[in-house]
Amino acid sequence: SCFLNTFTHSTLIQIISNIFLIIPDCSILASFPENISFILEVSSLYSNDASIQLFVCKAISNSCQTHQQMRSILIPQSINTLIRMITSFLYDRDVIHEVLLTLAVIGMIRTTQMAVLPFIPHIMRAMEMHLLDEQVQIAGCCAFGNFLLDNEDAEQFVSFGFLNIINKAMKAHLESISVQRYGCFVFAVLAEFKLPKNILEGWDLTGVLDQARRIVIDDEEAIMWIEIASEWLIENRS
Repeated sequence: SCFLNTFTHSTLIQIISNIFLIIPDCSILASFPENISFILEVSSLYSNDASIQLFVCKAISNSCQTHQQMRSILIPQSINTLIRMITSFLYDRDVIHEVLLTLAVIGMIRTTQMAVLPFIPHIMRAMEMHLLDEQVQIAGCCAFGNFLLDNEDAEQFVSFGFLNIINKAMKAHLESISVQRYGCFVFAVLAEFKLPKNILEGWDLTGVLDQARRIVIDDEEAIMWIEIASEWLIENRS
């Protein structure tokens, strides 16, 4: 903090901007534990500056993908920072989009079980606030799907009501192949779990999947996800 406080806000922004121009993927910045602490400290100290939060998200995301040996340190330390960003920048589309993309990356590359249930309400709230933004909905669906993969808390995921926001996203973007695709991805992941048969009680997802099938006619992987989810629905009702 003492080091950071030696710079004015505008100077620090300029320094970080120059670093970003030199190292576009930001991954080198989190290649050592002390750098991780520095990045998160910058985010905390300038917690109201959207441009810095965007920079921090890119550093976290790219570093998680590039430096496998640092994931066990970087991911746990970054989670609270990302949740704080959602809370502080809920109305800022660019920050929300970048945070959800970063969470999707973390969900994809995590190597151990994580206590991800606390993230669910925040992701739901972010998607709800930007329901009409296609890219935000895609990132949110990816985050949910990736966190669900091999997650022993799948049943509790459903209990949060997150299927409602996936349903809303797909209905709000009926012509978006990508939203339909990744929404079906979430349902297909859920289908892999042996969940109680009443888990979908009160949910009518058949129409959503039928609509998606009409949109993604040339996307073989999406069609496969739809078939997996449809079979799950049939089994759930039998």
